[in-house]
Amino acid sequence: MLLNPINIRAVARKEFYHLIRDFRSLYLAFMIPLLLIFLFGYALSLDVDNVKTIVLDHDNTDLSRDLIRKLDASRYFDLIGYASDTKMLNRYLDHGQAALAVVIPPGWTAKIRADRESPIQILLDGTDPQFCRSSQRIHHLIYRKL
Repeated sequence: MLLNPINIRAVARKEFYHLIRDFRSLYLAFMIPLLLIFLFGYALSLDVDNVKTIVLDHDNTDLSRDLIRKLDASRYFDLIGYASDTKMLNRYLDHGQAALAVVIPPGWTAKIRADRESPIQILLDGTDPQFCRSSQRIHHLIYRKL
């Protein structure tokens, strides 16, 4: 069967008459897509709120502690603890206890005061793809707290 406009129109007309005669099919044709829209609208959340966060503060200065306090006061981050070393930090991420880790390097405050580049490492739990897509927003939220 060739896909010419006459054949397509005939099949479309037949299906249209079938839908008009069978109200259950018409009902399902409209209700299933609406149901899926509502279901995915509630199930798919792009909001980044209350992210379980662990912090490793190598700098341990007033400025780094102030940043941590600001993160904790934010509705976006839920500070669950401080890591003493990178092994502990990785353990929290690997076991799903934290979704985000913030590492403040040594000398971070000195670099800020010297007006030099002062990066902060942000580690994400890669098991949640939706959360990882939102990582750019998390990055901006942290740097906005500075």
